[in-house]
Order: sequence, then structure tokens, then C-alpha cells
Amino acid sequence: MRGDDGAGLEVARRVRARAPGGLEVRYCPLGRGLIEALSAAHGGVLIIDAMRTKGGGIAPGTIRRFTGAALPRGAFASSHGFGAAQALALAGTLGSGAKTSIYGIEGADFSHGEGLSPEVENAVQRLSEKLMKRRGSGKPKGVFLNRGG
Repeated sequence: MRGDDGAGLEVARRVRARAPGGLEVRYCPLGRGLIEALSAAHGGVLIIDAMRTKGGGIAPGTIRRFTGAALPRGAFASSHGFGAAQALALAGTLGSGAKTSIYGIEGADFSHGEGLSPEVENAVQRLSEKLMKRRGSGKPKGVFLNRGG
């Protein structure tokens, strides 16, 4: 894992550990796994991932929410060669009816190694709690995805 690149995976782990019935948590690598999951999803889908904003200027640990249509170009550039924007575009072309939201956590350190920076660890905790509170209100329905390592 590359430092803060594990932010989405950690949010997914925490939500999965506390998830009530009816909420499916998947660890999906970008590319084919994510496209297949989006294509099969019914209802709402949340994708959680670390991000690095081009040009900087966003504080590490900042949580940003996007809908699939409003995803900034290149916001989730992937070290795996296929990013969230490409997966969403292809899933839409394939007829995915999933309503998709993406939460990005601005990372600080993407060097090789385990563990999250303090700012990102704090953001992971805040987002995990927020998502569980939303779940208590009946949202989101459907699948919660993380792109996974």
C-alpha cells in the first residue's frame, strides 16, 4: 500500500465492521472489478478513495463529495492506470443505473509504506462516522464500494 492511498480501504473496513443488514460493502479494484460492481448495482453506490488534487492547494484530510457527473477530470488519477472517472464513464455506457456518489479524501503521503498520515486518519474517522449516521437515516441504499489496493 502507498501510505494515504489506503484511506478508502480503511473507511470501507470500518463501515463494514458496523454495517447493518441491507448495506453491502465491497472492496473493488479500479478497472474491471469496479465496472462490474457498478453495472450490477441497484440503488445508491458510494465510492470512497484517496485523492490528490492537481495543482495542490487542498489541505490533506479534506473530504470532498462528488456525483458521477460532476467528477473533476483527473481528480482520482490512479496509480493503477484506470481511474474512477474512467470506470464511471464506462459503467454509464454499459447501462449502469446506479446513482453514484464519490467521497475523496485528500492525501498527504503516497509513498510506499503502511499507515495513514494523521490528517488522513482523522478524515477516515470523520467520514466513517458520517456514513454510518447517513445509513441510520435510510441512506445510502445499495452498495458501498472502495477501490481497494
